[in-house]
Amino acid sequence: MKKVLSLILCMAIVLYTCGLFADAAVPKSERTVTVFPDGSYCITTITVEPSEAVATMASMKTKTATKAQEVYSATNNLLYTAYVRGTFQYDGNTSIATAAQYSYKITDSTWSFVSGSATHTNATAIAVCKFHATIAGDRTATVRLSCAPDGTLS
Repeated sequence: MKKVLSLILCMAIVLYTCGLFADAAVPKSERTVTVFPDGSYCITTITVEPSEAVATMASMKTKTATKAQEVYSATNNLLYTAYVRGTFQYDGNTSIATAAQYSYKITDSTWSFVSGSATHTNATAIAVCKFHATIAGDRTATVRLSCAPDGTLS
């Protein structure tokens, strides 16, 4: 009976541990949708990268995430996506952005990339990407990723 209970306990520990590691390897994401008056819309997704468990100081934690802004036409065609990738340090009382990068993806051939930049200030990483289409003209996507002192991203 003790062997059976020990075996069940060992299996439970192994399954629990595997579940934790599997969960840690999967990026966490959050999605919101914004609809514009012309029927076009934007889907914004924040994806948190798995933690590497590197402590920068005794109490500071580091978090890296990407915020994507996918822009769709009123006919549900994905036009382009602008991204900001930010790295943050936080400790429960304060937070700060330590790095920011921009990137983009053109999905609709009528659109082209014009320019882009990324900056970080206080606890926010900011990407500004300018796109152009012959009919629609220029559009600028400003993507802001902020980190609260408790590590919550928005």
